[in-house]
Amino acid sequence: MQDVTSSAGYIWPVAELSQKGVDIPKDNTLVTVKGHDQGVMSVLNGDTDAAFVFEDARNVVKKDVPNIMNEVVPIYFTKPIPNDTISVRTDMSKAFRTKLSKAFRTIAKSKKGHEIISSIYTHEGYVKAKDSQFDIVRKYDKIANGETNNK
Repeated sequence: MQDVTSSAGYIWPVAELSQKGVDIPKDNTLVTVKGHDQGVMSVLNGDTDAAFVFEDARNVVKKDVPNIMNEVVPIYFTKPIPNDTISVRTDMSKAFRTKLSKAFRTIAKSKKGHEIISSIYTHEGYVKAKDSQFDIVRKYDKIANGETNNK
């Protein structure tokens, strides 16, 4: 697993499996690794039986382990995870925030811009969002940290 604050590497799988009656922290011996690539490699090397990683972290190690797609296979996919945001200070003018938001979306739509954001952040693009769309993050965090019983 990743750090307990990682959405893909801990919170989402632990929360969703908890809702299915599987208590990951209680029923398993957990090993924390640093990086999703290390999670994939720990399964490949037989150091762990499974790893929680982002989809598809195997691509990170594919250059070094060309056969990784056959050697380590996904067995469960969580629901989509709202992730990386472009956040600004509240004292920035609404006009500037709108302009900045539009600039990021425009950059991501161009071929060169998409290549850049994909290579740096593994982002595929940007959409407008509302805070309420992140309620699931708050809910899953509580479930994963045992603050609520949603089994």
